[in-house]
Amino acid sequence: MIKAFESMDASFDHHELGLASLKIGLKLDEEGEYPEKVFYYANKSLKILDEIDNDSSLPLAMNLQLLDSACYNINRFNESLGKVQESVPYLEDATERLKENFGSKHFGVGYVSNNLGPTYLV
Repeated sequence: MIKAFESMDASFDHHELGLASLKIGLKLDEEGEYPEKVFYYANKSLKILDEIDNDSSLPLAMNLQLLDSACYNINRFNESLGKVQESVPYLEDATERLKENFGSKHFGVGYVSNNLGPTYLV
């Protein structure tokens, strides 16, 4: 999967590269393997999305949580906590947008709300 992504890397435009890096990072994190690679792809995606996509709250929030998870898994706890706090406003905004567009019973609202709860505890 990583080799296929790296071979296609040049064919993506800047925005697509950010989202694709996020998806690769999420998949690797889900599999629980290669936490350093998760950190690499999350960091790469964050730099791109933060630069060009300030209005897309959900991808940024997902990216910050992914980066937090990667930091935790590679024992970079100091960096980890900062990313959690940074993701809260994005998650709150994403929750409101999802409710407005899809209603409060949409699965995305539940997903974001589920992830927002633990961030308040940090």
